[in-house]
Amino acid sequence: MKMRTCLSILAFLGIAMVGGCATGNRSAMDQLTPEHKAAIRRLLDATGATDIAVENMHTKLKALAAQDPAISAVVYDSLKLVDDDYMTEKMTPVYAQYFDTENAVEIAKFYERKTGRKYAELAARRDIPSSKYDRYLTYKEKVELERFFASDAGRLMVDVAPDINNALKELGKEIGDELSRTAQ
Repeated sequence: MKMRTCLSILAFLGIAMVGGCATGNRSAMDQLTPEHKAAIRRLLDATGATDIAVENMHTKLKALAAQDPAISAVVYDSLKLVDDDYMTEKMTPVYAQYFDTENAVEIAKFYERKTGRKYAELAARRDIPSSKYDRYLTYKEKVELERFFASDAGRLMVDVAPDINNALKELGKEIGDELSRTAQ
């Protein structure tokens, strides 16, 4: 009974994770050119999206283990699976659906600059609502941020954000299912 409960909770964790779908993920990755894969991975690295997804999943898994020590071994085995490489592999097809190579590179370039890094750090903090970010930015940074979000790549990023979030929620479900199968 404990194992069945653990597997159900692992599946739920996948659903709860925010941060190409796992089913058919390999074929989706195979269809991407090496340049497109590299550009998407650069975007994921620059924005910190993979790190956030891994952190969210680890936090949820650790909380689960703390609630029920009887299932902690299964949970900690799952923690070992969910690392940056694993999440990058899973997230690359999702982002590739929305960003071509050129847009991915432009977005990555912005986030690799000082202002982009600062913006990503602000966005990763849960204690600061986005409406308050301007308090932490200089005038020059605000102008650079406005310029980026007025660019084609920046507008695209804003436009597809809800779709990416929904796709990542679906991905989370699939990861939860995958972790459940692995734990059996």
